[in-house]
This record gives sequence, structure tokens and C-alpha cells, in this order.
Amino acid sequence: MKTEANIKEVVDSTEGNENDLSILYDKATNIIANAYVKSNYENLKMRWLIGELIADYRIKHNSKYGDGVIDQFSDKLSLKFGKGFSKRNIERMCQFYTKFNIDLISDQYTQEKIASPATQCNKIYISLLINWSHYQELLKIKDENEILYYMQEIINHNLSKEQLRDVIKTKSYQRVICNQTDMIVNEIETKLKDPVILPDTTKKKKRTEKELEQEMVDNLEPFMRDLGSGYNFNSRQRRITINGRNYYVDLVLHNYLLDSFILIDLKIGKVKARDIAQMELYINYYNQYVKENTIGIILCESKDMNIKEYIETKNSDSMYQIQYFTEMPGIEQLEKIIRENKIILLDKPRL
Repeated sequence: MKTEANIKEVVDSTEGNENDLSILYDKATNIIANAYVKSNYENLKMRWLIGELIADYRIKHNSKYGDGVIDQFSDKLSLKFGKGFSKRNIERMCQFYTKFNIDLISDQYTQEKIASPATQCNKIYISLLINWSHYQELLKIKDENEILYYMQEIINHNLSKEQLRDVIKTKSYQRVICNQTDMIVNEIETKLKDPVILPDTTKKKKRTEKELEQEMVDNLEPFMRDLGSGYNFNSRQRRITINGRNYYVDLVLHNYLLDSFILIDLKIGKVKARDIAQMELYINYYNQYVKENTIGIILCESKDMNIKEYIETKNSDSMYQIQYFTEMPGIEQLEKIIRENKIILLDKPRL
């Protein structure tokens, strides 16, 4: 933790340059960030060590879950330190010790490290960029790869605990892995989720494309987060003129991870041949006059993956059909969609 003397040193170092507040801001930001990391480290370490104490006690006394140790431990700690040491919280600390490795934690734990092999001795690295409230949600997940995925999402999108719950609830991880198979190695597909959620706040039985588009724009941040990582808003109803005729792209995003523009065309009902031809036109225009490596997404209620057999397109590798739901389908239906998507990926091109 930085002291008052440290802060005074920062302020003194900016004397004679009062107009350059960015220097002061940058240095103050570093102080706050360092203080947060150190505080979070001690907070996580305390909970991990309590879990270790109970695990060691059970080994020493050959006791198991349900032996009453947690109840007694909780009562005594709560009496001395107040709330935060309920039976449920103590149980989570035991899980935290079992699943994560405090020895692999450091102040230098960054977003890049989380993408590297993240387990050792059957335990997961701990990130100081994630606090205890998030870990409590992660501890409810059994699959280690799924935990690592959501750790990355927390860091990439600065998710709050409530946002993390929503992302987990919408089966974000399952929707990402349905686009990744051993037979397809495509960086674009790793940045897309299928299906995606377009929340319906109007509660209308039937909405027009214009109403659906407005709903998407009104909820743009959660929509981009649900779509995948690295997206930023560029424009809406982007006009392009070809041979004197105007066309309008529903939504244009930019993905900084792919360094590509993402053109989104929203369709109610099943994808038709003219929808693919229209997206082909948009991609060709952007590749020629704006930026190469443009990606097109037809956001639709229902896909038609067989239509590609009857359409000649040179952009099949950069054009995607993604299904949308106004609310997350049940687990059985979602698993069915994921299975169907995997079969499509193995047997056919994306379009």
C-alpha cells in the first residue's frame, strides 16, 4: 500500500508542469491500481489459507465433510470478526483452496498470462484482476476450461458480479465452444458466439426488423458482450452507394482483436438467398473502399446452411449466419442447437 509520503512525492514531481494533468493522472492511477492489487492479494490469500487450514485439519484427524468442523469454525470466527465467515462462506473458502493455487499468484498476473496454460498440480492460477465476489460465482462451475473462459471474460469486459451471473446464465461458454472444433481452426470463429441473445423489453408477440434493430441498439453494450470479445460500435444504418443506388447496413462494429469491420444485417425469419447476396455486396464494398478482411454476419431467427450449395460467393469464409433468441432457450434446446452447429461446422462451410 502506498503511503502519504509516496503520494506527496508524485505531486511534487509534477511541479513546474501544472498544465500536464495527464502525468498526474497516470501516476495516481498507478498508485490506486497497485493498492488495489495488493489489497486483493491479501483478501484472496486470507480465504485460501483458511481453506488450507480446514483441509489440513481433516487430513490430520481423518475427518470428512459434514463432521461439524466448518460449523464450529464459522461460529468462532463470526463471533470474533463479524459477518463474512458464515458456514456457506467457509465452505467456499475450502472450495477455493481445492480448486485454485495461491502459490501461482503474483502482482504481475495479467490478461496475457490467463491465456497461457493455466493449471498446475490440477489447480488453476489465481488472477489478482479478479476479486472474491467473482470467484464465489466461478466456484459454482465444475469444468476448469469453463472457469478459465469466464476469468478471461471478467478481465476483457470488466464484468461486475451481476454481469458475470448474467453471462454464465446465458451459457456464453457453451455457445463459444460450439464454433470451435478440431477440424476448424479459424480465429474469427473463436470470437463469435452462436446463438446470441437479443433481449425483448417490448414484450410484443411479433416485432418488425426496425423494432428489433432499435432494441439491439438500445442494449448495445450487453449485445456486443454477448456476441464475443473485442467489439466496438462504429455506425448504425451505414449508407453505402453503388452505381448511384443507396444501401444501408443495419449495424457496423469493429473488432480490435481481429482488426476487422463487422457488418451485421438483421433478418426476421429464415435466411434467404437474397440475404446472402446482399451481404456479399456489403463485404465486397467494404473490402474495396474501406478496409480489407471485412466480416459479415447475418443475424437471423432461423439459419439455412444448405443454401450455400446454390449460391456462388467468394466471401464464404468471412460470412456467417448466427441465430438469435429474444430469451435464452432451455438447457435441452440449447444443447440441441450446439450439437447441430457442431455437425454443420464439421460437414459444411459456414455459409
